[in-house]
Amino acid sequence: MFKDNFGNTIHLSNEPNSSVFYVGKSGSGKTYAMKSYIIEKMYEGKIIEVYDNADSFSKEKFENVYLNDLSNE
Repeated sequence: MFKDNFGNTIHLSNEPNSSVFYVGKSGSGKTYAMKSYIIEKMYEGKIIEVYDNADSFSKEKFENVYLNDLSNE
């Protein structure tokens, strides 16, 4: 059982969904892991929606840097 900061019980569903939430310290690889996950889901034909307050997933940054890195592996 989980509780939020106010002591309210958080109920988790047993039903599968496609929501992902990454948490970690700065420099721990969250952005890299998330971009890898997004690429995987794109190849599966999934629709991806990202809420990004740091501009790490802008179209230019994502396509020009990350996709080029993948093609060179």
